[in-house]
Amino acid sequence: ENPYGEGKLYRSGDLAKWLPDGNIAYLGRMDDQVKIRGFRIELGEVESALRQLAGIQDAVVVATNNHEIQSLCGYIVSQTVVDPFEIKQNLTKFLPSYMIPSFIMQLEQIPVTSSGKVDKHRLPSPNVRALVEHDTFVAAQNDREKELVTIWRDILVSEQIGIYDNFFELGGNSLLIMSMLARIEERYPGIVKVGDIFANPTIAQLATFIDVSSQTALRCSQVPFPDSYLLGSRNKAFVFHFQDNSDLFHVLKEMQSESETALESWLLFLYTYSVIEAAGQQELSVCYGANNTFSSFEICNHDDLNVLLENVNSKKQAAPKCTQAKFIIDYKQNGLFPMFLYQFTGNKGYSEYCDFSFSFTMNEEAVYFEAKIFNRTLNSDYIQSLFSRWIQIVQHVSLKDKDNNKVW
Repeated sequence: ENPYGEGKLYRSGDLAKWLPDGNIAYLGRMDDQVKIRGFRIELGEVESALRQLAGIQDAVVVATNNHEIQSLCGYIVSQTVVDPFEIKQNLTKFLPSYMIPSFIMQLEQIPVTSSGKVDKHRLPSPNVRALVEHDTFVAAQNDREKELVTIWRDILVSEQIGIYDNFFELGGNSLLIMSMLARIEERYPGIVKVGDIFANPTIAQLATFIDVSSQTALRCSQVPFPDSYLLGSRNKAFVFHFQDNSDLFHVLKEMQSESETALESWLLFLYTYSVIEAAGQQELSVCYGANNTFSSFEICNHDDLNVLLENVNSKKQAAPKCTQAKFIIDYKQNGLFPMFLYQFTGNKGYSEYCDFSFSFTMNEEAVYFEAKIFNRTLNSDYIQSLFSRWIQIVQHVSLKDKDNNKVW
């Protein structure tokens, strides 16, 4: 019943009091529900997940404020020394990322009141420096590490950060990862992804990863396309296929038997010409994968297509190759990152960078062409049209005169 009038009252679980001036002061929750970064979290659910982990005898979770950043801290009791990072990794099997505590503190026992309830006022506040695995502070040794330390200081709101400090043990979480990646992307575009942070959680590891990746990564520039390619469409198809087991198959199969390298160069040239025609660019960056390696090169258009074919062939031969799907991308206005794949069997990580790809495969029965769109904001009608145009060019030029080495 509503003692104040008509209608129903809703018990929200919030604790508040009337002030003398008529305003209401919010005092907190009457239950164990908290709100972290917009998510309502039942602390008991997190505690239950912690108790399910091997070796954990008891657990309590509270919401804390560290430098005005609200986060969760898990207090655990275990007979063996636990690894906080391992605890957080194991919790991902039971909880979404926003419910993973930023801090894990191991206690000999959980403090309780005289009535046997958890005495949260006696729980120690998470000391960020005390939670770091390494007792010895090691400062940044080079420019790369110093840049990363500066980013971590801003993101984690912590002054003293050593190169062996663990990002997650310092309070890092999924939201802070995205903030950190945005800063790293400005300095090292296309190098670091979310999974790389989990695999390299210290400054020393992350700096080494960036050094190695920068050396092995391919540098590619986006290709500016007309606005029509970027406006989206009602067509929700993102994969297109074409196959042939007749004339085109026999011509390309014959070319392959004569020279696999020549067939690869031929199809790469026709792909390059199709992209030049669609984008309306006189210069572009060509990125492609062949078998299990990636390559990239810059090419200029030429009115004589036989010259363009020779240039593509020479550029392809001189281009550096790598097996890792790592790309340093130079971003352009209206830029897209297309890729051509020839009989590709290598690392599929290119899909994290690529907006769309055209691929070619052939077996003893037929040839197969495929277009795949990874950037779902693109206008798939235009990508499909470009794919169809490429197939038309391949058919026209390959079948026109298979004995004539001239393109036109």
